[in-house]
Amino acid sequence: MKVNQLSYFLAIVEAGSLSGAAQSLGVAQPALSQHIANLEQELDVALLERSSRGVSTTPAGDLLYEHARTIVRQIERAETDVRHLGQSPSGEIVVVLAASVSQIISPVLATSVAERFPEVNLIIQEGMSINIAKLVESGRADLAFVPSAIMPSGVESEHMLVEELALGGARGSEGDTDEPIDFELACEFPLVLPSRPHYIRNTLEQVAFDQGLRLNIKAEQDSPRLLPRMVASGYAYSVLPENGFSEVPDLGSIFMRKIVHPDFSRSLHIIWPRVAAQDRLTIEVRAILRDVIAELVSTGHLRGHLKKN
Repeated sequence: MKVNQLSYFLAIVEAGSLSGAAQSLGVAQPALSQHIANLEQELDVALLERSSRGVSTTPAGDLLYEHARTIVRQIERAETDVRHLGQSPSGEIVVVLAASVSQIISPVLATSVAERFPEVNLIIQEGMSINIAKLVESGRADLAFVPSAIMPSGVESEHMLVEELALGGARGSEGDTDEPIDFELACEFPLVLPSRPHYIRNTLEQVAFDQGLRLNIKAEQDSPRLLPRMVASGYAYSVLPENGFSEVPDLGSIFMRKIVHPDFSRSLHIIWPRVAAQDRLTIEVRAILRDVIAELVSTGHLRGHLKKN
């Protein structure tokens, strides 16, 4: 395989047609078709399916697409690092943040990167925890800040933050206090929780099962925006990391009680693709992300405590 073949393949998949890719690349369509035919012959597998509507990838094409994205991106990064040695980093970097902390971290991270590296195009995305690590492993994201107990083999990770889980409810409702609450008692409150296989839902149900308890689940809600607002409205209670309640417009409208017996917490990690461990842009932005998290914890804007490595 040659790099230009992979670049052509990526362009075709992303354009959805040979003609569209040929136009964007400035390459004649017959020549582009021949490059793909040669690539399919070399790999002895069909990569694309042609139809009157354009092209789509086969399962083998899907797999090659994931690898090609990472390979081409790393080559581009290598060229940039070498050509601009000693200069300020430039280029595009994609950072994905867990939904529970994205609105807290995003503004500070964007400002910090822009001030230090004005030629860097920072793209911040928000994702659900169960999908973020896969985005990083596949090369679709360069960095992420995500809660996860088990990391995929294709990523490097740095344990950054530990946050406690709390029972949250509307001020003035039953149970309104800031005192810790036993898990057994928390199970009795009508709860709105994320649906399975969300990490928190699975964890709560497993501990409840182990202790012979049953969660009083009133509703399911997977939106990190809507769920805490449902709690603030008095509709139900919820068990979330404390940062998960930050979407409430007026945080003073809810109470949060740390759950004890047992204690519940979750760990958040900065992760990046293993192949990008020495990529300069990734290293620089990772350092900024680390500093931003530490600053937000020290000022109390991000709840939890930093993991001492």
